[in-house]
Amino acid sequence: MAATGACVAAHVSPERYRPYELSLCPEDVEVYEAALEGLLALWDCVPLPSGTSVEFAAELADRMRRDIPELFYVGGTTVTFRGSRLRPHGVALRPTYRLGAGGAASLLDQMERSADLFLGDVSGLDRYGRVLAAHDWLAGRLRYADGNRAYAHEAPGPLVYGVGVCEGAAKALKFLCDRCGVRCGVVVGEALGDGDEKGGPHAWNVVEVEGAGWETVWANVDVTFDATISHGAVRHDYLCLSDAALAKTHRRDAGEPLPVCGGAPGYYARLGLVASSASRLVRIVDTALERAGALEFLLPVVADDHEVLLDAVERVLEGSRALAGHAYALYPNFDTGVFGLEVLS
Repeated sequence: MAATGACVAAHVSPERYRPYELSLCPEDVEVYEAALEGLLALWDCVPLPSGTSVEFAAELADRMRRDIPELFYVGGTTVTFRGSRLRPHGVALRPTYRLGAGGAASLLDQMERSADLFLGDVSGLDRYGRVLAAHDWLAGRLRYADGNRAYAHEAPGPLVYGVGVCEGAAKALKFLCDRCGVRCGVVVGEALGDGDEKGGPHAWNVVEVEGAGWETVWANVDVTFDATISHGAVRHDYLCLSDAALAKTHRRDAGEPLPVCGGAPGYYARLGLVASSASRLVRIVDTALERAGALEFLLPVVADDHEVLLDAVERVLEGSRALAGHAYALYPNFDTGVFGLEVLS
């Protein structure tokens, strides 16, 4: 077990961004580091420093898995202590591990090989370019899978098996960003329902990229949302958005120790895909369809009647020479104003 723990620890760098640990006071950082030492070594019992509260210990492993996606092999943890809950002594974690000796290190090696396939294409890119590449690589391979599947909630699901749920996708993006020099955090919160539809628990990311004037800004990225609405090509509706732009569909849990996101210049503005007029929309479609059979564009229009807006877009597209004689499908996202277009025949 000791050799395995050493192999696992080799994948974890203290230089990588850990937002939860950075939010802690010095005494709690000591607890965090003690827990990390034991979990990396796969100890059956992980003793924590004197003064550790039961409540802090109870949520520690889950928080650490968001900081350090390499800890995917840690399952549930039980907190043991002597004395009363108000005055505990000998507080310790008793974790369950999803893998036996050697399994964690082997799967981490597979994750690193998957990351290497991605990292070969990002040399020389700025941070925004690296985030875009990571987003597209993950969204293009992610198949949203039932939460009961192996590692659906952890980074190996999307990275190794190509399947996962939102939490697994968010941890996978952090794993990639950690390896290409981009500060990235995992956000937990809620995906908001539309109208009478109920929302539900959700996870996504915040990343640090270049702003309009090359200043540093933080922005939201939701790989899962983009993967699930993609048709023919990867969508970018939820790439590098501000908190304000994301507020219609997402809500962070209170107390998340992550930066406020002002957002970065949008994907569509960067690539000239903002359809600011009818003629501009036709030019975007005619130019983009020369290179691919699918495209996306941003329509900066607020309309309460979605059917009227959709009819208006279809009428404008009647003037496109690239679409003449072709059947096509439109995939609108009225929350973001982004439309996908796929040529069918």
